[in-house]
Amino acid sequence: MGTLERLARNKFPDPPLSAAEERVVRAASDGTEADCRDLGGGDDLAKPEKWPAPRSVRAELIRWLCVDREARELVDPRGIQIQGARITGELDLSFTNVLFPLVLFRCRLEQDLVLRYAKMPLLSLEGSWTKKISADSLNVEGGLFLTNGFHAEGEVSLTGATIGGNLEADGGTFKNSNGDALSAAGIKVTGSVFLRNGFTAEGTVRLRVAEVNGQLEVYDARLDALDFEAAHITGPFFWQNIPKDPERRVPYLNLTNAKVGSLSDEEASWPEKGRLRLDGFVYDRITDGPTDAKTLLRWLRRQPDELGYLPQPYEQLIAVLRQMGHEDQVAEIAIAKQKDLYEHGDLGWWGWIRSWVLYLAVGYGYEPWRAFLGMAALVIVGTLVFSVARFPSVRVMVPSDKEAYESDQTVKTPLPYYYPQFNAVVYSLDVIFPFDLGQKSHWRLSERWSCDFLYWIFELYSLFQLFVGWVLLLVAAAVPAGFIKKD
Repeated sequence: MGTLERLARNKFPDPPLSAAEERVVRAASDGTEADCRDLGGGDDLAKPEKWPAPRSVRAELIRWLCVDREARELVDPRGIQIQGARITGELDLSFTNVLFPLVLFRCRLEQDLVLRYAKMPLLSLEGSWTKKISADSLNVEGGLFLTNGFHAEGEVSLTGATIGGNLEADGGTFKNSNGDALSAAGIKVTGSVFLRNGFTAEGTVRLRVAEVNGQLEVYDARLDALDFEAAHITGPFFWQNIPKDPERRVPYLNLTNAKVGSLSDEEASWPEKGRLRLDGFVYDRITDGPTDAKTLLRWLRRQPDELGYLPQPYEQLIAVLRQMGHEDQVAEIAIAKQKDLYEHGDLGWWGWIRSWVLYLAVGYGYEPWRAFLGMAALVIVGTLVFSVARFPSVRVMVPSDKEAYESDQTVKTPLPYYYPQFNAVVYSLDVIFPFDLGQKSHWRLSERWSCDFLYWIFELYSLFQLFVGWVLLLVAAAVPAGFIKKD
């Protein structure tokens, strides 16, 4: 009988050590795994009541191995490794300094696990079933593993914890439907955080103000909500292959004021309208996912309408697309930003008019060709209008010169040879341009009689074409001059 086993028998005489506990003590001394699966009861962690008493290990025994000065010095540096045991009682290691790894593989913890302010080299609960885990301010020098069938009934709280390696939850299940399933606000992770391969969370996964030096990978995960507000990820953020189960709540993703190295996502995994928050979200580039403006605008517009106008998500996307060389997509994003401001921002009546004019005239500076297209349309319409004004049956367009005017009143009398003929195209151009093309100085609109209604129709259109044409000219000239600032 080894020294550690003798100490354990003396410490726990009534009831005496179970078969599983004897294996745990011997394995701890040898640095091997205490495999308890062959002690009966099957391997169904959901039904531990079928496991016989010899398969039970008191939580008090594990704590004694970790904190008793004489006992822990006899534990091998490879630590405590237990497989397939039922842990009875509350395992409370709060405020302890565990000197060796603690590995509970496919064990069933019948009561809560308390690790507040504890410190240890490594913690693995791979495949184990637990109740609530209270591990605020836990300090794990290596990795924390809640993987491969890990199952928690109740909140797993890692608020303010420090993880020296990775935080891995691949294939883990976290259930706390009415609150936080995994609460890790303010956690600091030197490595990466993995929520992959069937990861399931019924309740919120909260990583607010988290600091992760590696990457955050959410892939093939089923979850109600990921609250990532004000978190900082040095590496990439993956949000891919997120199924939308009709029997569960639509996933909610909060990236408000978060910062990541790069973004890898896909449209099929995006939350539904109203379930995505992006204000303040900063990312250096898009490494995997859509980069075309139309798709990315659908992403931005999945934010809640009640938030109103939020310029930062547009500005961030514009900066990233430019840095990546997708300048051809920037204009559409920038125009959409200004339209969002126009529709939801607090512009006032003058700002509203200005925004409306700039959009129609030059696409907020990104599409100056609109102004020239608008002027061309004005010239064409004006040509038709002023041609009608010159019809013999209408005769509202007349020469400005007195002699030419008198000759013009008789349809059969030709104009003087020196007088320029009326040209509707040139006249239409002359209305718009600030310099004289020779038509407006020789031809004018004239009333045929007092209160000539038809004359006023042509006169009002002429004023309209003059005003709109000058606005288009001024706005078009302001773009290259830099008076209209692009985003």
